[in-house]
Amino acid sequence: MTDNLMESVVRWRLREKRGQVYCHDCMAKDLNQSPQTVKETMDALADLPTFQLGACPCGKGGIMYVGL
Repeated sequence: MTDNLMESVVRWRLREKRGQVYCHDCMAKDLNQSPQTVKETMDALADLPTFQLGACPCGKGGIMYVGL
């Protein structure tokens, strides 16, 4: 999956599950993708104002979509 496509898919999933935190491992499992690829994408999204850091239900750090 290309970086732009991966970013779109991760953004879509986070918007769909607004308010729910995902770590890169849980997101990768949910999307059937490589955890490293998803981590790189989520690390980039974490810097944007529409996303917020939090704790995933599994206990790891992750991000969630909060919108503007």
